[in-house]
Amino acid sequence: MKKIKVLICDEEQEYLQRFMTYFSNRNGNSKLDIRLVSNQSSLRKRIEEMEFDMLVISPKFLGEDDIKKIRVIALLNDESYSEEFTYPTIKKYQALSKLEKDIIEVYFDAVGLNEQYIEETSRTQVISVFSMNSSVGKTLYAIIMAKELVRRGHRVFFLNLETIHSTSLFLKDENNNQASSEIIYYVQKRSDKLLSKIEGSKRKDIEGGFEYFDFINNPEEMQEFTGEDADYLLQMLKGREDYDYIIVDMDSQMHERNQSILRKSNKIVWLMRNDRLSIFKTEYMARYSQKLLSIDCYNEAKVHFVTSYCINGDYLDTELPIQGTLPYIAEWQFADRVEEQLEHRGFAQAVLHSLENVLPDTEKMNG
Repeated sequence: MKKIKVLICDEEQEYLQRFMTYFSNRNGNSKLDIRLVSNQSSLRKRIEEMEFDMLVISPKFLGEDDIKKIRVIALLNDESYSEEFTYPTIKKYQALSKLEKDIIEVYFDAVGLNEQYIEETSRTQVISVFSMNSSVGKTLYAIIMAKELVRRGHRVFFLNLETIHSTSLFLKDENNNQASSEIIYYVQKRSDKLLSKIEGSKRKDIEGGFEYFDFINNPEEMQEFTGEDADYLLQMLKGREDYDYIIVDMDSQMHERNQSILRKSNKIVWLMRNDRLSIFKTEYMARYSQKLLSIDCYNEAKVHFVTSYCINGDYLDTELPIQGTLPYIAEWQFADRVEEQLEHRGFAQAVLHSLENVLPDTEKMNG
């Protein structure tokens, strides 16, 4: 993805030094290509030497005519100026990670859906976690997988596209608040403000270190979110080249949106309960998937069946190629904290063991 060239101008040297240290520690893993200046002469010189996409500037430097050459301008607001400005403002004194996010959001809000920031061919892998039955441990499996991939040094996005999701039960960011579902609307409208909305809607799980959306549950809205909409959102997330993996947590139904996601997935983890009804439904849909999805669930390497609610690793007979088992945890019947599930060592180890069949060979060696 093309980096956004940003010039930051502020007279406070210590503040600029913090910026320099922060981006040095990012090791190039930022969408921003930053240059820093602290006075008018340096500002003019930088603008003459380079072309910048964006200028983030203290209001005291607004009198410089040269700044008009830069397409997007935002003001660093330290709350010492009472007058109103026509430029968007960014809070100066805040966590630098949040300030970086605000800069990106303001930029994309100004330029819209600029195709030069979307890669047509992406190395990002999409891993979907699916089941024909509810209460099989699907969300728990997806979150543990996301945490493990982050532990291995990967950039991960967790995308929950269930009609009614439980994201806020399991994940918490430092702001501890849900985002609106505005991004769903912008996806459906194919709005040129979508990249800006993605930046504004992302959260980062404190415990797992991966990013995610936490939409306010709106079943009617999600029912109107089509397969084409899901494809488009995945394209935007993949094309930004921000992530190595996108983990998709899906409804326990084979509706049109899920069909589309499964077709686009590089890997599918298909969970089922260790009971005869769940196995029957999964076997039937697996046989039908060749016609419905053009996926051979019995022979394609992209599909991995995992059985949950197993005792001592045993499971009922099935024609499906089982590549992992998850244990039955009796005490969860009385657990009133989801943290007890996330922190259960035995369950987590079973998930990690099954991942050896899901992840690429390079991941198995590096893990």
